[in-house]
Amino acid sequence: MKDSGIEWIGEIPEEWGVRKIKNSFIIISGNGFPIVIQGQEQGDYPVCKASDISINNGKIIFGSDNYITQKQSIAFNIIPKGSVVFPKIGEAMKKNNRALLGVDACLDNNCQGLVPLCMNKKYSLYMLSCIDMFWYDNAGTVPCINNLRFSNSYIPFPLLSEQQKIALFLDKKCSEIDSLTADIQKQIEILEQYKKSVITETVTKGLDPNVKMKDSGIEWIGEIPEEWEVRRLKQCIIGISDGTHGTFQRVSSGKLLLSAKNVFEDGIHINENESMISENDHNLITSNGFPKKNDILLCCVGTVGRCSLYPFEEPIAFQRSVAMLRSNCDVIAYRLLFYCLLSDSVLTQERLITNKSAQEGLYQGAIKELRLCLPKNTDEQILLISYLDSKCSRLDELIRLKNQQLETLAQYKKSLIYEYVTGKRELN
Repeated sequence: MKDSGIEWIGEIPEEWGVRKIKNSFIIISGNGFPIVIQGQEQGDYPVCKASDISINNGKIIFGSDNYITQKQSIAFNIIPKGSVVFPKIGEAMKKNNRALLGVDACLDNNCQGLVPLCMNKKYSLYMLSCIDMFWYDNAGTVPCINNLRFSNSYIPFPLLSEQQKIALFLDKKCSEIDSLTADIQKQIEILEQYKKSVITETVTKGLDPNVKMKDSGIEWIGEIPEEWEVRRLKQCIIGISDGTHGTFQRVSSGKLLLSAKNVFEDGIHINENESMISENDHNLITSNGFPKKNDILLCCVGTVGRCSLYPFEEPIAFQRSVAMLRSNCDVIAYRLLFYCLLSDSVLTQERLITNKSAQEGLYQGAIKELRLCLPKNTDEQILLISYLDSKCSRLDELIRLKNQQLETLAQYKKSLIYEYVTGKRELN
């Protein structure tokens, strides 16, 4: 082995070399994609967006949701089959998704392609997946690749015959890893579906299989225990509020301003790059007393219906994509209300009442009319909560372990690719 002289590459086999990207690829940028010609399902060339690359990350693109004709392609750069394509701007760039074109295609102006010169196309895909495009960020307000720096950076360069062997080996190994990953993902889906069914069955039928039943009057719920009642959500809460509708100046340090993307069933997920506002703006937004610990946060935009229990003692400001509900504990315990909102019986109602405008959403007036099935007896509510806490905890642990397996496989795949494309491990 010898030192490559390049930090991210490290040592390479003695017979390998390094080359600049500009000597190994032709860089072709995408073009503006006018709205008036978007949405064509057939044509001569697919036009790929960052979302197409994300869906096909690490794989081959053979088509997209948008096409243009030969005549329309005059205004576009044609990226040849076998090119590696990736986003070059914004948050999509930071995700480091890569794909290989299986057909000649065009790209929108948020993406670009690398056409291999004396490089095996699959080796190129694997090798470029090891590069973090954020290394070449322009350091502006919006992340964007500095192509001058990028094109002058170095990559490992084994003989073409060696590149082909590495690519074939990685195809086989990555296919095996992907197959295992798909199996585990399917197992997670089954566990999540089972968990949903357990919650739905418990909050609509109770725990006693021999209890006398009656018609709930709700088509998708059917029968409920005779001693239960159907109530509107507005009868089960003492308050509801949505997040701020205002526009506030973002600051580099201050108080958090969160949105629906932070709300998950297992809690509030806060990332490093969240929006920050001044303390005065935060106080203004939270002056109505929401949220408070054990309030329920309900996503009203985006992933409509996703909800979480608010876990903190101090309030955090939210945007209007989140509704905040405070349980009336004389009617329903907050944890049972939380489980009811996770059930298919409520999610079905939410799908029916979701506003179908350009941006789908739930509104407070509609949320208040959601119908819940409740035991009148407080002791029975406590039994339901105890059962669901225990059952869901065990299922959540199984799901956590499965997700841990996915992370291990993803890291193994990433490490395997890096070690072979840089020659740290050689083929027999």
